[in-house]
Amino acid sequence: MSAILVITTHGDIQVCQNPNKILEENYTQIPDEMTVVSLNVVSAGVPNFLPEENVPRTIQTILKNRKGFDENSTIKQMKNIVKQIRDKLIEEDDQIEFIREQVQIKNEEVTSDPEFMSYYYHPDLLYKIKTHSNRNILNKEFLRENNLLKPRGMDWQLNLFTERRAEPEDLMSSDELNRNVESLRSKNIRSEFSSTNLKKILDVLLSRGIRKLIIIDLSCSVFRKKDRGIDLRTQRRLALSIGRQDSASTVASESDNNSYEPRSTALGSIGNFFSGITSRVSNTFTRKTGLNHRSKKQVRKASKTRKYKTLKH
Repeated sequence: MSAILVITTHGDIQVCQNPNKILEENYTQIPDEMTVVSLNVVSAGVPNFLPEENVPRTIQTILKNRKGFDENSTIKQMKNIVKQIRDKLIEEDDQIEFIREQVQIKNEEVTSDPEFMSYYYHPDLLYKIKTHSNRNILNKEFLRENNLLKPRGMDWQLNLFTERRAEPEDLMSSDELNRNVESLRSKNIRSEFSSTNLKKILDVLLSRGIRKLIIIDLSCSVFRKKDRGIDLRTQRRLALSIGRQDSASTVASESDNNSYEPRSTALGSIGNFFSGITSRVSNTFTRKTGLNHRSKKQVRKASKTRKYKTLKH
């Protein structure tokens, strides 16, 4: 069976100490029985800014461009389908240009925020396609506050689309991953948090008979050590390490384009980002869950003339 997983929760890359007490990223192995092709909207260390009102349109774009994907699809066919999805999503993505405009007019609510700026400096690393030929995949953590369980369409979910279901299943609310979530739906106040990681998700999908999987990851990829941020030097080292792993795990000819071509080369690259930001990006993720969602008021202030409700996923 085949499936598409569209992730709209918050996401982070958990790091841990190795025996030499050096922080390193956490990978997991894709089961031998599964073929996975993924599209990561943002690179390691970068938050994603996904307006809530854009989520239904984004998911519809993904579903409209999955034609031909089934359990018999080859990895090459899966990659071509993901490329088509990526190209359509890029056409609709107005966040890059919006943040660029705010930087150009020197909106301090944007330029003083290291998370906005990390997104600004990384257009060349957006929308990366990975085929995971060495079977390694980052074991990202996905979280949400359950007070966001109010009617919200497909936002703040692990949206699973299979051949057998017309509507998506929210894996975050499944008994296999979070047994407590369903019992929270009848409560008016939900302060609890739900979380899972990619290894658990892959194990659940494998047990359900899914063998071909496309992952569209619209979540953040910020670094965290449990619920704390890490220093910028370590972030840079980890981001470079992940970049090398990505290169090793992607099957591509020299003519293949597996990432987004920036609309403006003036926006810089990963080196510019780490040399240009002096504060600790992840320190804003120091609440107990690591989540940091801007209020509507704050974003309206940041956007000056645009009523833009932007959430960090």
